[in-house]
Amino acid sequence: MLMEAHLPEGGATPLPAAAQFADALRRATEQGAKDVRERRVPCWGAVREALAQWDEDDRLRGQAADPVVRNGAGLLLETLEEFSRGLDGSTSGPAGADGAGRD
Repeated sequence: MLMEAHLPEGGATPLPAAAQFADALRRATEQGAKDVRERRVPCWGAVREALAQWDEDDRLRGQAADPVVRNGAGLLLETLEEFSRGLDGSTSGPAGADGAGRD
C-alpha cells in the first residue's frame, strides 16, 4: 500500500485524536502482520473505534479536524478492511471478531 504523507506545518495545532488513531493503527498493524503470518484474517476493530472516537471528539469540540488528515485516516482504514476482505475466503469473518485469539 502506498499513501502520500501530508506533514503538518510548523505551527499546526496538535490533534490528540490523530495521535490516538496512530497508536491504535500501530498496534493493529503489528497484530495484523502476526495474523497474516498465521494465516488468519486481520481485524481492524480497534482502528475503527479510534476513528469513531476522533469523530466524536470533533463533534464535542464543535470543530472538525483538517479534512485531508481525517479523510486520509478514513481511507487508510477502508483499505485495511478491503485487504482483510480479500484474504477472507470463508464466511468466518476476521480473526478475533468474537474476541478469541487475541493477545
